[in-house]
Amino acid sequence: MEAKLKIVPCTDANRILLKNYRLKKGQEQWTAMPLAAMEQCDTDKDRYPFLLLWDLQLAGFFRSE
Repeated sequence: MEAKLKIVPCTDANRILLKNYRLKKGQEQWTAMPLAAMEQCDTDKDRYPFLLLWDLQLAGFFRSE
């Protein structure tokens, strides 16, 4: 059986998925919002953004430094 969860690099092609990404109320204090984090990745080439996809739907975002 193929895993449903995939970790993929964030590219210009799939970056559109971040536009509608929302957190539950109160969670924003624990993490950066993806679009703001992407701006940091755009200016700092030592940061690498990734998307977590569950059945091709955006489930999360993280960046490695």
